[in-house]
Amino acid sequence: MAYSVNTFTIEDGEDTFDLSFSGDSPGYLDEDHVVYYIGEVAQGLEARVFNTPTNVTISPVPLDGTTISFRRHTSPEAVIVDWLSGSPITEVLLDKTNLQMLYLAQEAIDTSGIDSDAVEYFTDMAQKWAENPEDSEIESGRYSALHHAAKALASAITASSAATAASASETSSAGYSTSASGSASASAGSATAANSSAIAAAGSATSSAASATTATGQASAAQTFALAAQTWKNNAADSATAAGTSATNAAASATAASTSEGNAGDSETAAATSATNASGSATQAGTYASNASGSASSAALSAGYANDSKIAAAASATSAAASAAEAAAQIADLDTAISSNSTVAANTAKVSNVTTNLSFTRDASTVTVVSSDGTDAVLPLATTALAGLLSPAEKVKLSSSAASYTSPWI
Repeated sequence: MAYSVNTFTIEDGEDTFDLSFSGDSPGYLDEDHVVYYIGEVAQGLEARVFNTPTNVTISPVPLDGTTISFRRHTSPEAVIVDWLSGSPITEVLLDKTNLQMLYLAQEAIDTSGIDSDAVEYFTDMAQKWAENPEDSEIESGRYSALHHAAKALASAITASSAATAASASETSSAGYSTSASGSASASAGSATAANSSAIAAAGSATSSAASATTATGQASAAQTFALAAQTWKNNAADSATAAGTSATNAAASATAASTSEGNAGDSETAAATSATNASGSATQAGTYASNASGSASSAALSAGYANDSKIAAAASATSAAASAAEAAAQIADLDTAISSNSTVAANTAKVSNVTTNLSFTRDASTVTVVSSDGTDAVLPLATTALAGLLSPAEKVKLSSSAASYTSPWI
């Protein structure tokens, strides 16, 4: 969807067109920001006349079948509203300030060639590959990293339980019980390593989920304000780095799980040898060792699934990072213009005046001056040594004295 471009094809010599740009009607801040194009060639402002804010007539009219367009080009060189110290803050001025940033961001997206629907799709898929719930398919027969981490953890717990049972059985066996106990301990160690791998895989899934969430927030910010586009670019790069780290961690987890599988296989062989040489309880210990081997195989299979999810999550994160990098390249000139604009810097440094309203309350002995945004002041009565207010009693006394006084000169 184009935010700032209206495209038409000339039919039957038509010369008048209705405009519809994204944003508050009419969709631009100044008529001079609307440029008329024939193909990819910009025409002079005199080649189009506005009949109303959203209706325009062109002259001369191109041949039928010619593609023309009206493109909004908001000025990136200076702020439209120049805030001064003490200026009144009104809805109209705030809207103009925000719309300038919004329109610049929309125009950057339109000229960059980024498909916003594609960005949203890949961001959503990255999040699904990272954190879809256990047993919830993303594609046929394929699950998230969180799913495989949970399965690996469950397999590790099963292997640990089997190893514990084997150890208990070996303790009670005679002759080769010591050897069988050693094998059970090795199996328990393998189970512990598999458990650690599962925990690491869960951590990788959490990191991938965080990266996907960050990418989603960045895509939304890039479509809202041009100034936020630089932040989006930086955060997208950080997200790609985090996704790469997550992929490395998942690969390490898969390697650890594979090592655990090998250790469990060695433990199985030792347990089988002990079971052959032992009688009674030794045979039962061999059975437990076989069960432990099966659990280790399940853990290795789950680790393989986790590795597949890791690869898919890394691919989705790489695609999102590429989209972010492309958007960042398109708005680099805009970022430079805004960051070096002296008017913006001066405006940022300004301090606005704040109006203070004063009122008062009083009683028989004090007057309190009330401030709307500061500390109230209390005025006391006068004393024989310090100035202050006249009390009601002193006022009565003064009035009585004035009434009874007779001038000797009258």
